[in-house]
Formats: sequence, structure tokens, C-alpha cells
Amino acid sequence: MGLFSDYPHFYSMTMEGTTKQIMFAIRSSENSEFIISNQKDTFCMYGPNFLGILRPNLLGTKFELFSNGMDPKLMKDLPKDFYPA
Repeated sequence: MGLFSDYPHFYSMTMEGTTKQIMFAIRSSENSEFIISNQKDTFCMYGPNFLGILRPNLLGTKFELFSNGMDPKLMKDLPKDFYPA
């Protein structure tokens, strides 16, 4: 990050034809990934509002969106009742 960096950047997705915002994202630095959430100002990767990650790269952009708010591979390693069903 440079001396005059304006990061983090915040983004939102608005439903077409309305003013309802349905997804939000944050990018901490120029080279970081985007963290996508369904709640404004809540960008924790281990909570019910987490939707996924967007990883930009030179060959294209990769989206990873999770319906339960966490990567299913990680959920099996969590303690029982850590994440409400």
C-alpha cells in the first residue's frame, strides 16, 4: 500500500429496478482478494453473513460463493455446534 492509498474499498450489489442492496464486498489492498458478505460492514470469513471470496488474477477472475457461509471442506473440521445450521 502506498502513502496515499485509499484502501480498503467497499462495494455493493443492488437489485435491478430497486434500491435494495443484496451483497457487499471489501478489498483491503490492491493485491488482495474481495470478501463478499450479505450484510453491510460485516466481513468476517467465519460467520453466517460470509458468502464467498473473489480472487482476481492475470488469467481471469475466480468466484467462490458458499450457501452456508463457509467452505464445506472447512465446516467438517469445526467443533460441533460451532456454526448454527
